[in-house]
Amino acid sequence: MTGQRLEQRAASMLAAYQRIAAKMYTLDSHAGRRFLKDEQLSGATADIAGRVNARAAVLWSRFDELRRLSDQIPTDVDGLGDTARAKLEALLGSECVKLDASGVPALASGDAVTTESSLSAFADDIEAECAELLRLCSEVDDACGVVADAIAEVTGSLEDVTARAETLGMAGNATLAELRADRSSLLETTLSDPASAVDDLAGLAELSRRIGEFGQRLASLEAVARDFPARLSALRADLAELGEAEDRTAQTCALAVEKILDPAPPRFTPQAATLSNALRELGETAADSDRHSLAARLSELTSRVEEAIRQCRRVADTAEALLDRRAELRGRLAAYSRKAARLGVIEEPRVAASAATARELLSLAPCDLRSATSAVRQFQQEISGAQEAPA
Repeated sequence: MTGQRLEQRAASMLAAYQRIAAKMYTLDSHAGRRFLKDEQLSGATADIAGRVNARAAVLWSRFDELRRLSDQIPTDVDGLGDTARAKLEALLGSECVKLDASGVPALASGDAVTTESSLSAFADDIEAECAELLRLCSEVDDACGVVADAIAEVTGSLEDVTARAETLGMAGNATLAELRADRSSLLETTLSDPASAVDDLAGLAELSRRIGEFGQRLASLEAVARDFPARLSALRADLAELGEAEDRTAQTCALAVEKILDPAPPRFTPQAATLSNALRELGETAADSDRHSLAARLSELTSRVEEAIRQCRRVADTAEALLDRRAELRGRLAAYSRKAARLGVIEEPRVAASAATARELLSLAPCDLRSATSAVRQFQQEISGAQEAPA
C-alpha cells in the first residue's frame, strides 16, 4: 500500500471514529435513551426498552473496541518505520476485528470468535446501529411528548376546576375526588407506557370530557352566586304580584261560593305569605350556605312560586267562568222573555210556568247552575212549542 493511500485510509478511519464518537455521545445523552433506562416502564415501551438497552450494551462494547483499535492509528503516517507501517497496514487492511456469536468483541467477552471484520466495516456497522437506536429513542421521545402534552392539558383543566370548586366550598366533592383518582391512575398507565398510549389517548380524552362537564356544573353554581341578588329581587317582585292576584282571586272565589251551588266553586288557599317567609329565610341563610345547596333551594323556591302563580290563575279562571255562566243564563232568560212577549205567548200557562221556574232558580243564592241551565232550555223549548201550536 502506497504511503499516500495508507495516509488517506488512516485519516478516513480516524474521521469515522470521531464522527461515531459524537453520535454515541448523542445517543447516550438522548432524552428518549434516558427514559428507556427507567425500570418502571411497562407494556410496549418496556419491550422497546429491553431491546434498545440490550442493543446499546452490545453497541458500547463494540465502540470500546473501535476506540481501542483507533487509538493505534497515528495521525502522522509519514514518520513511521517499516515495522510500524506494516502493523498499520495490517490494522487497516485485514479483518482485525474478532466478534463472538452475540456480536461482542471476543477480546472483551472471552467467548469464541465466530465473525471477523475489517476495521472500516466494523465502524460502518457501529454507525448504522447507532443511527437505528437513535431513531428508536426519538420515536419514544416523540411519544412521550404527545402523551405529556395530553396530560398537561388534562392536568391544567383539573387544576382549574379544583380551584373553582374550592372557591364554591366544594373541595370535598365526590365527583372531583373521582376525577383526581382517575387522573392519577391514567398518569401511572400512560407515563409508564407512552409507546402504547400515544396510539390510544381515549382514556385521557374521556377524562377531559368529564372534567369539562364538571366545569359546566361549576359554571352553573358560579352563576347562582353571581346572579343570586338579582334572582332574589325578581322573586320578591313575583311574590308581590302573586299576593295582589291572590287577593283578587280570593274575592272572586268568595263571590262564586256565595252565588253558585253546583258545580261547586273551587276552594282557594293563598300561598304568597308562606312563600314570602321561605324567601326571607333563603336570603338570611344564603351567606352560610354552600353554592350547591343554595342553587337547589333557589330553584325549588322559584318552581314553587311559578306553580303558585299558575294555580292562582287556574282557580280565578274557574271561579270567573262559573259567575260568567250565571250571568249568561240570566241574559238568555231575559232575551227569551222578550221574545215570548213579542210573539204573544208569554201568558201561555206552560210558557209562564217554565219562565217562573227558570227565574226562581237563577234568583237563588247560591244557585244550582245545572238545574238553572235545564230550566232556561225548557223555557226556550216551551216558547217554540207555543209559537208552532194552532191558534
